[in-house]
Amino acid sequence: MSNLYKYIRATWITAYILSILISNIVSQKMYSQPKLDSHILLLTTSNTTNMYRDNNIYIILNPPLNTTIILKINKINEYHNLVAVKFIEIENGYKEYTIKFNETGTYTLNISWNGNNHYKPTWNIQTIQVVANINASILDINLNINNTIVEIYNPIEINIEANQTLCLEIYSPIKTYLYKIDRETTFIPNITGIWAICLKKDNLRSKPKIFYVKKRTEIILDASQKTIAIGEEVEIIAKIEDENCIGKIDLYIWNNNKWIYYSTEKIYQNKSIFHWKPLKEGKYMFKAKWNGDLTHLKSESNILKITATSKKHIATIETLDSMGRKLIGTKIIIQNKTYPTIDGKINLLLKNNIYNITIIWKNTIVYQGKINITRGKTYKINCNVYNLTIRLRNWPIPTPIIGQPITIQGNRIKTTQITDKNGEITIKLPIGNYTIKTNTSQEKINLNKNTTIEIKQQSWNQITILALLITIIALLIFLSKTKIEIIITR
Repeated sequence: MSNLYKYIRATWITAYILSILISNIVSQKMYSQPKLDSHILLLTTSNTTNMYRDNNIYIILNPPLNTTIILKINKINEYHNLVAVKFIEIENGYKEYTIKFNETGTYTLNISWNGNNHYKPTWNIQTIQVVANINASILDINLNINNTIVEIYNPIEINIEANQTLCLEIYSPIKTYLYKIDRETTFIPNITGIWAICLKKDNLRSKPKIFYVKKRTEIILDASQKTIAIGEEVEIIAKIEDENCIGKIDLYIWNNNKWIYYSTEKIYQNKSIFHWKPLKEGKYMFKAKWNGDLTHLKSESNILKITATSKKHIATIETLDSMGRKLIGTKIIIQNKTYPTIDGKINLLLKNNIYNITIIWKNTIVYQGKINITRGKTYKINCNVYNLTIRLRNWPIPTPIIGQPITIQGNRIKTTQITDKNGEITIKLPIGNYTIKTNTSQEKINLNKNTTIEIKQQSWNQITILALLITIIALLIFLSKTKIEIIITR
């Protein structure tokens, strides 16, 4: 048992170690992209302050995010006592924070940020001397800038309200610039992020002025396909031509001669993806808008054009008579075009739509109506074409008249048929009025259904034979009666 236990334990430890190694390899692959540097700055208006006085400190973080930083205050003595730890929420990379000291001495202000998935951690330390009494702790001179949002490589104007030459400190996200200024100057920022400007004289600083330097970037609006069918979904992609962009992008559609808001999507990996489905045919235009972020100016995309068309199907139209039999020789009129059928059928490439359709057979319209094309299939249409059966009979004895011609005329049709052994003809005709002629008669009909008519003709031969038969029968009856009477007389 002990050996089995050792084996299981060794196997478990080996599996655990392998899982850690695999996890590390996967993590390295997932986060193989190196993190960017971050910078945090802590400014005070003086290196010396009074006890019990409210002291403003100015925290500046690049990247200019909404995040939490940690402030640790230590008193420098033989023990380096930790006086306080503050968790400070900053907005857009900036925070003005007030601290107060209740003991004299030398203190260190240690400000730090732990970083995130994209940026490394950063920290900064300032030393401040707290005394019992001091006359001034801030340089009280107005410092003005012409804008708080500046496009990169565009000048920013700086001026002061003082009749003296002072030191101008300009803090960029990565370095500090020092200038002398007596009234005004112009500076061209060369990196995006949050900047700070303050005046300095001796050991005093003015309250810093903050401005953001942003760059302009393009939004490219594109679609997975530019021509789509009604009811199909298209993917519209708004891609920002820069990295590390945050926020949301709004999509607009052109309608009724103005841009109408459609949807908003979050930026992920520098792009936003929208989905749109047209409900009717037409040409549509889209554009995207982004309000920018703390390092990018707001931007507007190109105009994207998408054409929506109806789906096209191969529709088979089959023409039938009233009894469901193929109607050969028809012509179909659809979309003002005439198509002859083959064997009563035709294949047409048609969009999803309702069409007016006319079917002509033997130069006569045998169907007029609508056809709803929704998918590729066979659409069967029963036309107004009927069977006309004519039976030709003798009279008074109803025997078939064989081999006699019958002429039918009407609807620009004229045809002559010969009766068969049953004394009949059957013909398929379009709806309409017809005249039926035989050797001895003429009859008019309105054909609007399958019809059978019977025509009787007088036969003189039959009449003569019938009259002869009647005479013979009458004579026989007469003779029979006469014979009986003679027998009685005897």
